[in-house]
Amino acid sequence: MNNSEYLIFIDESGDHTLDFTNEQYSVFVLACCIIKKEDYLYDLLPKFTELKLKYFNNDGIIFHEREIHKKINEFAKLKNRDIFDNFMTDLNNLIVNTKYTLVAAVIDKSALKVKNEKPPHIYHLASKLCIERIQKFLEENNALEKKTTLLFEKRGEKEDKELKLNFYDLINSLGWKNLDVEIAPKATNSVGLQFVDLMARPIGRYVINPSQTNRAFEILKDKFRKQNGNFEDCGLKIYP
Repeated sequence: MNNSEYLIFIDESGDHTLDFTNEQYSVFVLACCIIKKEDYLYDLLPKFTELKLKYFNNDGIIFHEREIHKKINEFAKLKNRDIFDNFMTDLNNLIVNTKYTLVAAVIDKSALKVKNEKPPHIYHLASKLCIERIQKFLEENNALEKKTTLLFEKRGEKEDKELKLNFYDLINSLGWKNLDVEIAPKATNSVGLQFVDLMARPIGRYVINPSQTNRAFEILKDKFRKQNGNFEDCGLKIYP
């Protein structure tokens, strides 16, 4: 089987419609974590599980950046300052030390409405920007002709159908036949999907206010796909 050595996990942050814009978070982010299967299987999976067991005594807990940030539901114990500080140190070390490449597209919804009288569909636009960069990454790593899988978290039957159609339309428009789209229910407890979920919102916060202290993004920025040492436009595309 001519399968790629890479897995690609994708998650989003923000609302992808223009009907409503949260003035505090006026962007839509699509983040893609590209990781080699051997790094996923032998490094990320065991270390992520170890982190869950260390702090929650339960490898079934599902990490969500929003719940961790707000310290709610299963993460209420993080209201204890000492536990929170230790947990974040271990989590940040995991994010730093794991080998992967990050690609992301951020759509500034307010700027898009000003620029375009008839703006394109935000999710479709972000998807196109990410797919273009994923394709370049795989080409650079001699994996473009091999079968690679994109993995998303299940949302709803209608949304998932539209997502698949959108991505396959994009792939076909590029003449690319070696990309599969798979959608996993949350109950599968996919470590890769939880891992990329931790990344999308910090990227959005950086775009909204680059001068604001953003420790999470400072950790992530070295993980973006780069060209001549620069990640903007190469790994991170901000539009418009």
